[in-house]
Amino acid sequence: MLNCTSFLRVTAFAAAFGLSALLTGCSMSTTAAPTPVNGSALQGMVHGGQQGVIGASVYLLEAATGAYGGPGVEASPTNLSKSLLTSQPNTHFDGTNYYTTTDAYGFFSVGGDYTCDSNQVVYVYVIGGNTGSGTNSKAAFMAVLGTCPNGGGNLASIAPFVWVNEVSTVAAAYSLAGFATDAKHIGYSGSTLGLTGIQNAAANTKNLADLATGTVATHTVGNNGTIPSKLINTLANILAACINTTDAVTSSANCNTLFGNMKSNGANGIMATDTATAAIYFAHNPSQVNDNLFNLQAAIGAPFQAPLMTKPNDWGMAVSYTGGGMAAGSQYMLAVDGSGNVWTANGGLTEHTLGRFSPQGVASTVTGGGLLDPQGIAIDASGNVWTTNVNNSQISEFSNDGTALSPSHGYATDSAVQTGIAVDASGNIWASVSGHIEELFASGPSVGTLKATIPTGGGQSFGYWLAIDSGGFIWTVNGNTSVSKFSSAGANQFSSTGAATPANSTEWISFDAGGNAWIVDSNATQVAQLNSNGTTLASTTTAGGISIPFTIQVDAAGSVWVPNSTGTGISKLAVNGANITGSGEYSWSLGNPIYAAALDGSGNVWGIDSGQSLVQWIGIATPQYTPVMPSKYATRP
Repeated sequence: MLNCTSFLRVTAFAAAFGLSALLTGCSMSTTAAPTPVNGSALQGMVHGGQQGVIGASVYLLEAATGAYGGPGVEASPTNLSKSLLTSQPNTHFDGTNYYTTTDAYGFFSVGGDYTCDSNQVVYVYVIGGNTGSGTNSKAAFMAVLGTCPNGGGNLASIAPFVWVNEVSTVAAAYSLAGFATDAKHIGYSGSTLGLTGIQNAAANTKNLADLATGTVATHTVGNNGTIPSKLINTLANILAACINTTDAVTSSANCNTLFGNMKSNGANGIMATDTATAAIYFAHNPSQVNDNLFNLQAAIGAPFQAPLMTKPNDWGMAVSYTGGGMAAGSQYMLAVDGSGNVWTANGGLTEHTLGRFSPQGVASTVTGGGLLDPQGIAIDASGNVWTTNVNNSQISEFSNDGTALSPSHGYATDSAVQTGIAVDASGNIWASVSGHIEELFASGPSVGTLKATIPTGGGQSFGYWLAIDSGGFIWTVNGNTSVSKFSSAGANQFSSTGAATPANSTEWISFDAGGNAWIVDSNATQVAQLNSNGTTLASTTTAGGISIPFTIQVDAAGSVWVPNSTGTGISKLAVNGANITGSGEYSWSLGNPIYAAALDGSGNVWGIDSGQSLVQWIGIATPQYTPVMPSKYATRP
């Protein structure tokens, strides 16, 4: 626990910044608080559990722009985070980078002699020091400050005071997991979409932790989310069990347990050498749950309350959001645009809207444009959103801000549309219509009008779902026993009626980086990978706990994500030749079935449930190029 001297000094310091004191019950007098440094100084406290960390090394780092880090990505000079501190009166040099240190109360101050790069993600990395039981070189923390102001300006303007502890570390580790190999190797490729993805990832920390207080956030940015606070406190307690020990051999058993049970690949791989990297490994391996890890939180008395009282199903960090016009049982499909906004199609008997959620879950409702039972949804390269109004002969279009571009009666089709809708490499729209497929102009004076038709044939009897591969071929899975492939001119390439697996009730279609198609069978609870000729390469009915799946997605690392309409979450699958394995189903607090899923550029998986929630599994996947284009399946931004 924080001693009284430290408490009073922190309270006075917090008051100087207009912050509320978090602790009560101390009456001992002490010395005055340190005088805040004016200008662009960044200041804060480092705590292990509830104890100030003395003499810890504080580094100011910026995410690398040379290459991606992330799960399965090796640490290298190109994804090594950039050190920002320079030589100052209060900095030290470790032979490579400059750092400052915490004082006898855990307080630190970073002077203004640094330059960050405009709009790049900046974070604090802290290691070592006396955590209350003695020096612990394995104790390490992180806290995401945000993005550097334009012109490499004042970091104090975005983080006037930062409380660095286990909670801030968990929030940083999960939010940046898709870009992080370890705590010092966090990076992306430098592309515009990659920057958007890592910026959004950094902003997700606000939905998990309050950096001004070192506690779990009390609400999401839009005040419409449910935060897994007990899970965050549990993970913080597990880290604290190692942090609040010493390097002495007889006292480091907790660190040995932590590092030995959570490696880079879960049960195996590279062993972490500090607690911040161990936190990242939790985010990379949420299925690695065992008693050894869970029981660590009681080792030093669980300083963060209230935690989970029983071992969880997984370590997945799921935040759920409401709003956006969603109603129980109404929503159907979802898609992610290039800014990281998530769009939901709120179909049903009474809900005729789209939901638009910011990357942090702030919700708004979109109406008009002929919306009438919208179910399918696709986003073109310009960011415009297209929907199929199922069982009605119309398609709707909206700008990225939600403004209706289609007329009040929508764009007319020649018969009732189905759910399937996709964008080709030229930007034109393809939609499943009863018995055939229609291509519509997506821009120009003929926008929304018929360009071409692919008639019924080649086993394409229903055209329920469709997708366009990197070669421009249109694939349909027809809600029965067939999978078909057509050229854009309508020439049938193959029809695998009864020959493909699954072959019972084919649903949804996506592609991996190798151009292979992935489909699901909702009746047989089956997943299959097909090559470009329609030949089944791999299939499974059991891996990962899949349960009546309707959609499927593949991320840039080749992981396959399958939402479970009769389960409680989403399953992660991996394929090696004909062998498909699963690492289990990742659940969430409400436990409703998940009907559809989408990936974003920040490494999050989004799911839409059977109730009225949009679920965000933070940092669980590899960042994906959005919106999904035929040439960008399973590709990093």
